[in-house]
Amino acid sequence: MLAVPPLQLLALSAALALIAVGHSPLPADVPSIALWFGLGAAAVNVTAAVLLDRAWRDLRFLYVLPVVVLFSVFMSAVTVHALWLEWRRAPARWNKVDRTGVRTPRKGFFIDD
Repeated sequence: MLAVPPLQLLALSAALALIAVGHSPLPADVPSIALWFGLGAAAVNVTAAVLLDRAWRDLRFLYVLPVVVLFSVFMSAVTVHALWLEWRRAPARWNKVDRTGVRTPRKGFFIDD
């Protein structure tokens, strides 16, 4: 799970570099690019899941399928960034909420009111 995101980003950048210099790994038509990004396999998996679950109304969310590619690349970038910070042993900085200790109960909100 930690090796796949860097490899995905490396493969994507290598493919984009090959396309930029004119050595495309696949023909540059829309169906082959969609298959190359795995949208065909994702569509088959979604269709099989809907058929097995008999949830025909869930097919209305099929338009979100192309966004999965962008989401996957974004999550891979986040994972690589987290791995980089871990490798550098950077301190974990959490966005903690400052607690003031002041409580303003609303009437009828608490059980003992």
